[in-house]
Formats: sequence, structure tokens, C-alpha cells
Amino acid sequence: MANLKQMLEIGKTLKGAEKISKGMIADLMLDLELLYSAQGKPDKAFEVSKQAFDFAPDSDRIAFNHAWHLIRQGKLLEGYKGLNRGRKAGVYAKPDIQTDKPIYSGQDLKDKTVLFQCECGLGDEIIMVRFATEIVKRGGKLIIACSKSLIPLFNQLGTVVDKEFSGQQEFDYWIPSMNAIDILGIEKVTGEPYLKADPEYIKKWSEIIKSDKIKVGIRWAGNTCYEEELWRTLNPVGLIDAVSTDKTEIYSLQRDDGMIDMPDHVTDLSQELKTWDDTAGAMQNLDLIVSSCTSIPHMAAALGRPTWVIVPTLAYYIWAQYETNTDWYDSVKIFKQHKFQDWSEPLANLKKEIQCLECNFSSI
Repeated sequence: MANLKQMLEIGKTLKGAEKISKGMIADLMLDLELLYSAQGKPDKAFEVSKQAFDFAPDSDRIAFNHAWHLIRQGKLLEGYKGLNRGRKAGVYAKPDIQTDKPIYSGQDLKDKTVLFQCECGLGDEIIMVRFATEIVKRGGKLIIACSKSLIPLFNQLGTVVDKEFSGQQEFDYWIPSMNAIDILGIEKVTGEPYLKADPEYIKKWSEIIKSDKIKVGIRWAGNTCYEEELWRTLNPVGLIDAVSTDKTEIYSLQRDDGMIDMPDHVTDLSQELKTWDDTAGAMQNLDLIVSSCTSIPHMAAALGRPTWVIVPTLAYYIWAQYETNTDWYDSVKIFKQHKFQDWSEPLANLKKEIQCLECNFSSI
């Protein structure tokens, strides 16, 4: 639109036209950043992101995208402050809670109750619930509000309620979980386990998962609502091939979406995986869990189980900082895709690692 007359017709004034033009340039920069990220070129994507942020620091959408790169560089607290700006742009978490209570901002918590409101997908709830117990460490009383399906598992951390009814609880402050890091001022995460499977479910699943071989649980697809953003679904045939050896016993943890007719050597557990307690109990009886970027590796790693996760070029921030590991979970090994929608490299690398297990089972 290199025509002053047209720009003034649209913007009415020079300042108005300048604002519109900057917005158009910022949108183009965001597109270019995304294209570089999809191609597995995070450094180039960061260069464009920084230029966009310097050009339009007031844009919440640009700040949100830039935050991913900051987290990837290990700037956790600064990055999460940027992610929080995504709420204003409508691209980040939206806590479903009706309350006039203030968000916690460092007050003395003696005799005070804090509601920890879980947000986004089940995987996000599992990731962030680790920070809920910080309220207890600071002397407060804790209520965790989460998805109904996760309540039995999160009960071990404190009082837990269905997040659909969180606004009905009695509390003094609340924390939207996806901003727990910046609200609580957490500068570094640690990767030790923070959840435990119910012993009754561990026993139940010990009667179902039985083998003298290396017992491997797999999952290739998650919630299809997020697929457009993450491009994370694996070819199940390729994944099954990668984990299959004479010394592995394969169990499918796939449920609901993405089901296939299983090969004879793969045990389908979908009909028995009725609850998250079931899933946790099954994981405690598996030697290794291998999955695409779904809620499954988060649960497995939160339990401290050996977990291998295969991530796309557009990696979720949890997996973005390092090539093969993450600060968020001690028991995770990462296999990264470097070519958009081409899983051949990470699956080939995973296959080699699986074959190594035959020589040294304890290496997982």
C-alpha cells in the first residue's frame, strides 16, 4: 500500500495511518517467525521475533510469541510475564472462574486460603499443578480447582474441587495456573516427580501388564482440538515399528481419537483405561512410556517414570530449551523433529535407542 492517499483514506490521519501500517508489518513478521519455527530454525525465528518486539512492544500478540523464545533461552520468569500478555490478545489461557477475589500478589498467607485454578488442556493442568503446593510452603491453605477427571489423582496434593464450580469456594486469593510462575516469582523449575499412583491401581494393573520383556507403553495422538497449532500427531505404524524388537512388549495407551486396528503384537489397553488413576497405575507397571506431545508424557514424567517424548518442530515450550532433555522432568528423553511433518529422523533415532535397551535395559 505504498500510496499516501490510500493510507490517509484508511487511517484518516498520518498517525492513524502509521498505526495501521505498523500493525500490518507486525502481522507479516509474526507470519515469518512462524514459518521459520515450522522449518526447525528457532534461531532465525528468534531474530524475527526480537525485531517484531522491538518494533511493536505494545503488541500483546507479539509479546506472547516472543515469550516462547525467552523461555527457550532459559529466561523462565521473563518469558512467563510475556505469555501472560497473551491473555489480552485472546491467545493464551482463559480461566473459567467468576469471582471478585483478587489474584495473589505476595501477601502474607497466614490464615488465608488460595484457590489454584487449573487452566487449558489436561497436560497443562498436570504440568502446572506442581506449583500449587508453594501456597502451603508459604503458610496458606490450598484449594486446587481442576478438571473432574484429574481430581482423584490431584487429591494427594491437598483439597481438590471441580474447576467448573471453583467460584463457589471460600477463598481469599486465587492464582490462574498458567501464570503461577510469574505470580509466585519462580525463576527455575526442578524435575523431580510430584505425583504418585494409587497403590490399589498399581496392583490392579500388575495383573494386566505382565511380561518378562521390556514393557513399553505408546501413544501417538492427543486432543485433535490442538492439532492445528502443534502438528504433533505421529504415524502409529511408524511409532509401533520404532519400538518393536524381540525383547519389547508393546502396550497401546491410545484412547478415544486416533484409534487403529492394532497389530497382533500390540496390546490395546483402551477399554481398561477408564480413569487417570488407571493410566497412572498402568504406567507404574510399564518400563518405558513413549509418546508424542500429549498429556501422557506429562503424567508419566510427573510420576517419575522413564518417558520418551517425540516433539514437532513447533515444540511446546516445555520441550523447547534443550535438544534431548528438559528441566521440567528428570525422567524425560526428547526426540526432536527437525523437518516439518517429517517424523523419519526422530523415529529412526528412537529405534536406535530402543535397540540399545537390549544391551543395557537399565539405561532408560
